[in-house]
Amino acid sequence: MNSLVCPFCNTPFDLPGVPGRVVCPRCGEAIPAKLLPAATVAPRASEDRPAPPEVAPATSGSRIARKVAVLLAAAAVALGGVWYFTVGKPPETVSTLPLFSPPPTRPPMALTALRHLPPDTQIVAALQPSPLFQYADRVGKKPETLLAELGLPAGLFEGLAKAGIPLQQIDHAAVGLGLADSIKLSVVLYLRKPVENEGHFREVLKVRQNADKPGRATADLPGLPIPVEMHKIDGTTYLFSSDGQALDAMLKPQENANFLKAGLRESIGKLDSASFAWVATDHQNWADLPTVKLLAALAKREEFPKRLKGMRALALGLTLRPDLNGVMAVRLADAAAAAEFDARAKAKLGGPDTMFAVDNDWRTVQVAGSSFANGVPSGLALFDP
Repeated sequence: MNSLVCPFCNTPFDLPGVPGRVVCPRCGEAIPAKLLPAATVAPRASEDRPAPPEVAPATSGSRIARKVAVLLAAAAVALGGVWYFTVGKPPETVSTLPLFSPPPTRPPMALTALRHLPPDTQIVAALQPSPLFQYADRVGKKPETLLAELGLPAGLFEGLAKAGIPLQQIDHAAVGLGLADSIKLSVVLYLRKPVENEGHFREVLKVRQNADKPGRATADLPGLPIPVEMHKIDGTTYLFSSDGQALDAMLKPQENANFLKAGLRESIGKLDSASFAWVATDHQNWADLPTVKLLAALAKREEFPKRLKGMRALALGLTLRPDLNGVMAVRLADAAAAAEFDARAKAKLGGPDTMFAVDNDWRTVQVAGSSFANGVPSGLALFDP
């Protein structure tokens, strides 16, 4: 009996002896006829294709401040509102990713890159591109276009593509921000295979080796106005940081379960396990941080710290089940802030595509099937000072 590996979930299975429609026994996806041996293809011209499966959960001196301000301004949407998304109609034909079969979406805490982030990280964001490629293929858009529409840092990934690392070659990436005493930006890049032309990569990023520290170099990371320090751990793992001491802390991944602060781990734990793009935060009082006030002023969002009063933590994630959905969880600082948030949520949210839940000091909002552009103002209104 012939065998086949499913191009959607990588599950090997034996082909039936009778020619006809072949469906993966694990994910339920119909296997395109062009991928089947001739003997297994039925003579009829076409057949109905089942709905796409769910994605199965398996396991960033004043110059840098200005740039991080722009990044935080984008995160302001995340910190201030609910993400709404435009859902496209799946096409009738099936196509595959250009380089690899996509791996399953791993739960947020299972991403290895998180273990490299400095322990004083207060804001962390991550992206697994493979599910984005699957969705872009179905709705007929470029992944880079979707990145821009979803508010993700498309410029960073476009720059990496020019350096020889296309988006589909990235297994996952994590960005950490520390804002307690100064602005510290850390980036961890995990690739699915090594860079094919290391010389071109180093040329585009203008990598300059540091003679005083073996393995340490200075590079121009796409999207940042100043150089960052870089360390290549192996062929598929790259570390970048705006702070040399922070990079020292990133060199060896933390092996214990407490590799991030407890509050941040709790925030990440509120994310949907199938989140392929997400941001999570935790701090006792964001509004009083001098760095937050500085970034808000540089981004010309002076009202932003006031929006954060009463909020301690936030987790915001994008999932594909099988279409785009947004889940936001907010941890309120006290009972008064929680009561005020609840009142605003009841007044501002509603409709068949919105769900609102209360769990002690956490509030969760899940949204699907609505316009991102129309949803942001309503979400921001939940945090009006």
